[in-house]
Amino acid sequence: MSKIKLEDKIAKRDKIKEIFDYSSISDEQKKAIEEVVSILENNGQDILAKNIGYKFQLKEHTKVPPQSSVFVTLLKEFGLNSTQQGWVLGEIDDEGKETHYPIMDVQADIRVLDSFILFVADKYDKTK
Repeated sequence: MSKIKLEDKIAKRDKIKEIFDYSSISDEQKKAIEEVVSILENNGQDILAKNIGYKFQLKEHTKVPPQSSVFVTLLKEFGLNSTQQGWVLGEIDDEGKETHYPIMDVQADIRVLDSFILFVADKYDKTK
């Protein structure tokens, strides 16, 4: 059995490409991106220009608030809390605007979660 040397691991790690953090661009980078967007718009590339504008957060995306969710409403009604963990990309409209949906976390012991399921089932029982 051959051993992997530390040098081999470091060499492989150097090949990993980090993702670009679109939320931490400098003012100078923002000006450059705005210029690129302007050039694209002036050359009839409106959709690409809008996509870049949203990607670099020059324009706001549509964010669906957790409070608009039936699930979150039922959790609160039952007395359980939820925590937002982030956003997931939904659809992109013709303008290039993204809709982001919240990623939610609910933690409780299984007995409480079982009771919650029964609460929901009872609330929506069509035979009552």
